[in-house]
Amino acid sequence: MQQNRRQVLSLLGALLAGCAGKSMALAPAAAPLRIVVEPFEVRGLYADRGFVNRIADRQSGSSLIGPPALLFGDVLVDHLRAAYGQDSVLAQPARFGSDIRLRPVLQRLERVSGDRGDQALLAIEFVVDDSDGAVLGKQLFSDSLPAGSTPAEYLAAQAQLLACACELSRLLLDRSLPVLGSMRLAQR
Repeated sequence: MQQNRRQVLSLLGALLAGCAGKSMALAPAAAPLRIVVEPFEVRGLYADRGFVNRIADRQSGSSLIGPPALLFGDVLVDHLRAAYGQDSVLAQPARFGSDIRLRPVLQRLERVSGDRGDQALLAIEFVVDDSDGAVLGKQLFSDSLPAGSTPAEYLAAQAQLLACACELSRLLLDRSLPVLGSMRLAQR
């Protein structure tokens, strides 16, 4: 009796799986999403200044870690690829057209001294456009964290702020996708 019951349940499971497979095969396949992340737009002193790591004894000199526009762009692309997939997020220059373009603008990247200690400040504006250039959404990230007393602590604070900014950009893209879908339906 128990053996028959298992066979019947297995058969029902196989039939349900077969039905699910057929309904999925009949559904139209959605085109893969292509998000192009443009290079950070950087103006003024932020364009030329790189992150510098100074050695404590100062005899070893300093090493240039890199300009914020390049570093931040790489982090942003990696964050979005983790969310949307490796093939969906492309860095500029992309060889393919895009469904959505994300334009980040670095507005503030500073270490500010204050009564309660130094603060790391970061402000980035994110603009999402469709393939025709129509703005689908905008979001400004602006926040600060204690910068600590060493360059490493400052860089760690900026890295934490950048992670928050990247997550905000992902949320902006998530809000922009339905707008893109409704615009495409209206064009049909």
